[in-house]
Amino acid sequence: MRLILILSLVIVGVLELPLTFDLKNKQIIGGEVKEEEVEFRNHLFKKITPTPSLVRRPSSTPISTTQLASKPKVSHTANPQTAQEISLLAVKTNLKDKKLEINLPALDFSKNWFLVIEYDLISVEDVLGFDNPGLTIHIDERLAYQQSALESGSRIVSFNPAVFSHQPQILTIWSGNSGDEIKDTHLIIKMIKLVLQGDYDFIETEPINDLIVTVDNEPLFTLEWSSPKTNDSNLRKALAYDIRYSSEPISKENWPQSQSVEVFLPQDFSPQFSKNKEVILIKSPSIDSGYLSIRSLDSTGLLSPLGKNVFFMLTD
Repeated sequence: MRLILILSLVIVGVLELPLTFDLKNKQIIGGEVKEEEVEFRNHLFKKITPTPSLVRRPSSTPISTTQLASKPKVSHTANPQTAQEISLLAVKTNLKDKKLEINLPALDFSKNWFLVIEYDLISVEDVLGFDNPGLTIHIDERLAYQQSALESGSRIVSFNPAVFSHQPQILTIWSGNSGDEIKDTHLIIKMIKLVLQGDYDFIETEPINDLIVTVDNEPLFTLEWSSPKTNDSNLRKALAYDIRYSSEPISKENWPQSQSVEVFLPQDFSPQFSKNKEVILIKSPSIDSGYLSIRSLDSTGLLSPLGKNVFFMLTD
């Protein structure tokens, strides 16, 4: 009887061993999966969480699961030294009051590398103006492009990022104006890539001849002009402005020696589409009297023809 009882206990113990072993394995495996999932989500969270903008602090709205899943992925399939095209975004990304930040590869930007971005701006805003953009693009810390929340739809824009930095490092795309929340507006980014541009179509941009300078009571000037007409199909507008002053009339020959103005407000702004009114405030030049002139840059970084000079004089 005792022998039978002992054998029974041994048999039961042997049968229970695999069950206990399987259970421990499942617990261990589950723990590993859970740890990996937490680390992966934290990694995405660090990449997508908005950081303070250049001017204003972004919204602290929690990040959705969709945004976490839309982590930018840089393609490693192309050798930057030999590639003609480098993909910077592997998955379609949806942004709403958030930013997407991508490190640009180290390239020889003295060559004609163009940044190409395809996106859909979806908005039902009906009361906002250009001061409330639905899209802003920064190269390093400089505003390169913006689009009003009223200008919804699909678009492809391309430009030379070396216009804003000799060695561009970081591309930042905001849905909204550097983190400002805009109701019912979001951005679907379909594609981002760098393309080594060969020959490109001749771009013609008209000179700016309607510059108006107003000397304010404070040490500020108000400048007004119309955004120039251009046949630049990459942007359908000018990429940037270059505003300069000199004690002598400004010509194409002495343009490099003339001084750049210091913009007071807005700190960052991007040209509007053709024939829209541009208004900015600049700090008074360091001379009592002289000449001001403005030129635009196209998507390749080339300057427009020189427009008319405007004479100014500071009074006590």
